[in-house]
Amino acid sequence: MSRDRNSEMVDLDLVKRSIYAFVEMGFNAADIVKQDDEFVWKGDKNNDAVYKKAFHDPLIVRVKEEYSQKAQGWMMQLNCPEYLGAAERHLIKEEERAVFYLQGETKLPLLNAIHQEIIEK
Repeated sequence: MSRDRNSEMVDLDLVKRSIYAFVEMGFNAADIVKQDDEFVWKGDKNNDAVYKKAFHDPLIVRVKEEYSQKAQGWMMQLNCPEYLGAAERHLIKEEERAVFYLQGETKLPLLNAIHQEIIEK
């Protein structure tokens, strides 16, 4: 995700599937089923501990670090209207990323962490 944030070429479908692997690890009584033209795991999600510990929590920490650094750089290089424009563009882009490849329970904490680093501090 950091690479995507930095405008590097990223296989977004691979990122999405990789993130979903953490979700699948929390399935209870999972089966492999054919959906459209691919096989996927389906089952009852009994907990999200693997997803939270291995992906969600480290993502929030990393995003806070990245946006703290971005905000410091913006403060040194941009005037107030430019800073607010950069902040708005990044929040919009992060929301698009969250909708595309994150689990619903990660979107709000992610956006709140970014907002805190670039607006509230």
